[in-house]
Amino acid sequence: MTTQRERDQFRRDVQRFHGRREDLLERGRLSLEPKLGTLAIHVSRATFNSGDLAPEEQIEAFEEEGELIRDTEKMLGNYKTVELYPITDRATLRASFRNPNIASIVVIGQGSLGAVQLPQGDGFTWWDVAMASKKHLKTGSITQRTCGHVLKNVLAVPFGTFAVSDQRNLFAPLGEGVADRYPDEGAFKPVYKEPHNSPTDILERIEEIKNKRR
Repeated sequence: MTTQRERDQFRRDVQRFHGRREDLLERGRLSLEPKLGTLAIHVSRATFNSGDLAPEEQIEAFEEEGELIRDTEKMLGNYKTVELYPITDRATLRASFRNPNIASIVVIGQGSLGAVQLPQGDGFTWWDVAMASKKHLKTGSITQRTCGHVLKNVLAVPFGTFAVSDQRNLFAPLGEGVADRYPDEGAFKPVYKEPHNSPTDILERIEEIKNKRR
C-alpha cells in the first residue's frame, strides 16, 4: 500500500510537471518536426520468466520488432532519419528525450503503462521521462510497445505524458497486455482524447483505464 505522504508527493509531482509542460508550450520549446527530425526506436533486453517465450526468445522478438519498424519507417519516409537502439539503457533513453533533433520515440520490451523495464531489474519510469523533458517537448509521438497494465500500489501516470506537445500522440496498450512476438497493432491506442490535459484529467484518465481496461 502507498502512504498518504507518497500520494501527496505524487500529486505534487504531477502538478509540477504539468506546469512545466505548459511553460514549454507557451515558450515554443519544441523538437524538430518529424519530417525534419529523427525517429528513435529503443529496444530493451529486459525479460520476464513467465509467458510463452523463453527470455532469449523474448529478446529476439523485440529485436525483430525494432528492425521491422525501422525498415518500415524508412520506406514510408515520415522522418528525415530513423535510428534503432537495439540494446537500450537508462542513459540512451534519457539522451533521446533530451535531444531536440529527435521528434518521436518508440520503446519496445517489457513494462507497464507507467514504465519500461530495463535489464538488471532497473526501469525507466514516467518520472524519468518527465525529468529528461525539461527543455523541450516532442512534436511527434511516443509509442510504448510494452504491456500497458496499471500496476496496483504503484503511483504512476502514462509513460510519456509530460514529454509530448500534443498528448493525443502518446500511444500504448490501455490496461492490457500484448504478445511479446507479433503484438496486435490495434492494441496501441491514443492514451488521451485531448491534446492538453489538466492534472485532474490525467489522474481521472488513469482511473478510467484501470477500471475499464480498454
